[in-house]
Amino acid sequence: MKEEYHCEIYYVLRTFFFVLSIILILGIITFLAIWLLNAPLESGLFLIIFAIISPFVFKKRIRSFFTKDCLLEFDDNGFSLAIGNSNDHKYISTAKYKWKDIKAYKTNFTASGWTILDFYLQNRIHKEFIFIDNKDEEKSINEKSVFSVFHLYIKEFNAPREKNEQIVLVPGFFATYQGLVALWVVGCLMTTTLILHIIKHNNHAIFLVIGALFLIPIIGVRKQQESVYNRIKNLD
Repeated sequence: MKEEYHCEIYYVLRTFFFVLSIILILGIITFLAIWLLNAPLESGLFLIIFAIISPFVFKKRIRSFFTKDCLLEFDDNGFSLAIGNSNDHKYISTAKYKWKDIKAYKTNFTASGWTILDFYLQNRIHKEFIFIDNKDEEKSINEKSVFSVFHLYIKEFNAPREKNEQIVLVPGFFATYQGLVALWVVGCLMTTTLILHIIKHNNHAIFLVIGALFLIPIIGVRKQQESVYNRIKNLD
């Protein structure tokens, strides 16, 4: 059985290094301008501020530059990924993976329609793919989507095999025991530090509240990762 699926793929790691390179280049230019040309400090500060906020100002343009049309081809042996242009139907194959070489996988969904798939290969190599499928969690699970096609083939691969030969679904980091321990350690360290700060300064209790607010989004991520993991687990 063969199947094709069209979507977009976003290269987030390339984006990160591109943005980091721009910030570093502007930082070096700023340093040289102040040190060698005796440029005003205000000009240097302007360049530094511009370097920091530019990724947010030009976020859509930067993201579109690192977003490519993607053609996924599935069969009983594995899947291949090709990058190209959906308008002229010209694609260049970039990677092929066999189901037997995949040890485990995890997935996550974003409200903006991204499907994040992580594969852990038998040789301990980790591959992360961010597919722009324009489908939220509900649609990705209940309709035909990049996730549902992947899940179907993984399920069929696992069906006749023993557990030690199957592709295993794993939870996101914060949904694991290690993630929970990390949350407790960070929470305890933050609470201890802030309590000591309050004791020393007496009237800064507001900092305890502010510190606690930093943990709330992480706890939310843990809940979301647990929910996705349990829901996909029940599909099997």
